[in-house]
Amino acid sequence: MIKRNTRTGKIARLPHEIRAELNRRLQDGEQGKSLIQWLNAHPLVQETLNDLFAGRAINDQNLTEWKQGGYQDWLRQDESRALIQSLADQHKDLNNLADGVEISDRFAGALSVEFIALTKKLLEDKTGLTERWHCLREVLRELSLLRRDDHRATNTSIKRDRWQRQVEREDLQDLTREAQDAKQRLIDQLLSNLNKGVMAKAYGGGEQGDKVAALIHQIKFDLPTSDPTVPDPPPPARPAPFKPIQSDSNQFKPLRHPSSVRASTMQSGHVGEPARLGPEDCNPPGKPVMFDRETRCSRRLG
Repeated sequence: MIKRNTRTGKIARLPHEIRAELNRRLQDGEQGKSLIQWLNAHPLVQETLNDLFAGRAINDQNLTEWKQGGYQDWLRQDESRALIQSLADQHKDLNNLADGVEISDRFAGALSVEFIALTKKLLEDKTGLTERWHCLREVLRELSLLRRDDHRATNTSIKRDRWQRQVEREDLQDLTREAQDAKQRLIDQLLSNLNKGVMAKAYGGGEQGDKVAALIHQIKFDLPTSDPTVPDPPPPARPAPFKPIQSDSNQFKPLRHPSSVRASTMQSGHVGEPARLGPEDCNPPGKPVMFDRETRCSRRLG
């Protein structure tokens, strides 16, 4: 286990963002005098110095120690970060060039070609039968290893393709199952709405039974529920049908001639109680007939 010494100097105890900016300025070649002035004038640096170092300012010695220690660590880390970023970029570029094929597979193919070329050249140099026999045995052993690796790579590719198809098939099954569940939920909601009347009767019927059936339906299908303890507001009152007031002024009375009213009163013998007029009262015989608008009946002229 590697133990790393924690630095305890003034600059090492500063906040991370201050140290990072200091390292960038050192990398850019800024002079030490301006760096010391900048550090001692920074509020966060002053706060750290007051808390940990009794307010003693940063000097040339502190900056020199940081250049030899913490700054060198930062440079190595920066180089590592740059290397990792470079490798990532190269890997991305190589994958694009490989066109979906593993880089190791392409490299193995190139080595196989080189292996064949060297084998042919080696056999050309061997003229004796024994030498060629031993050479072929060595080549055959290496070729067997190469073919075994090729077969292993082929099996791996087949398994990868099977696994990919299995994943796609399971994804399709999940989508189909979700669609079926959604359809079944709609059907269940429809049937539940149709059975609300039966359920309401099972819970006593009436308004209270309807409320219980509606609440059960909402809870079953995770619908927004209303508070069952709060009574529903009463329905608005219906206006009564209009009935005209019957009075003497509304009743139709035919107009009668004053002389007829007087004559009928005298015949009946009661004042204020008019007698019923007959046709002969309005139309005496032997006279021409004419319609009288006042009495609203026909009269004979003469």
